[in-house]
Amino acid sequence: MYELFIIARKNIKLFFKNIVLIPMFVGIPLFQTYMMSNMLGSEPSTGVVEGFVKLTLLGEQMGTALDFPMVSVLIQFVFITSVVLSATMMTERQENTYLRILASPIRKWKVVVGNLIGNTLVVLMVSSFIMLGSYLVFDISWGSSMALLIPFTILVAFAAASILYFIASFFTSPKVAEGAMSMIVILMTFLSGGFTGEGSLPRLRYLTFNKYAVDGFLGIIREQNIGVLATNALVLLSLAVLSIIAATIIYERRDLNG
Repeated sequence: MYELFIIARKNIKLFFKNIVLIPMFVGIPLFQTYMMSNMLGSEPSTGVVEGFVKLTLLGEQMGTALDFPMVSVLIQFVFITSVVLSATMMTERQENTYLRILASPIRKWKVVVGNLIGNTLVVLMVSSFIMLGSYLVFDISWGSSMALLIPFTILVAFAAASILYFIASFFTSPKVAEGAMSMIVILMTFLSGGFTGEGSLPRLRYLTFNKYAVDGFLGIIREQNIGVLATNALVLLSLAVLSIIAATIIYERRDLNG
């Protein structure tokens, strides 16, 4: 347990050591939401807005027009945070930091678990800052059930950290990994409709992590049937478990500094 605590704490300290990251990961999503609100504020309350982003507006029973873009932005930055964390983790592994800190051999599964704990906590904190900021600044509701919102947010943070950790395991260069993962994030955001609006590319959405995370949050916000949330949560949990197993197998076959 001590090793897990050390690795997780180090990941958290490394992320928050860069004071530029925190306002960027919270400020940019809120700025995007501000731009969206300005665009929608000059449009009628029903119909379709045409512009850089096409959004299908929702009736009062379905939520507000900002629900889908705000949630999409949240998931996008959940992934971006995970990209930065995974790249940082690779640098630490190359420098053999964990062995130097603990001064003893470490079981590789402990490195995987420790990294995932630290990364998940950081992603969860960034997500919470974005959600709180959107509520305070734009009065965006994240649903009336904290009993559903909190565990689902934790699950999304855990799944995102696990998936990006798995993707990073295929690379040995942090810079190459960060570039490749960033492209994957952009592609999944596009395919899920994050750049084009809810309802676009309906079939391709099912191939992305974003689809299940966004639909789960929207299910909470719009107070849809609990089955909607349960289905998306099960998919996210399955993706996270498979990613952890695969990443562990890959790292078991490598040196900690390889």
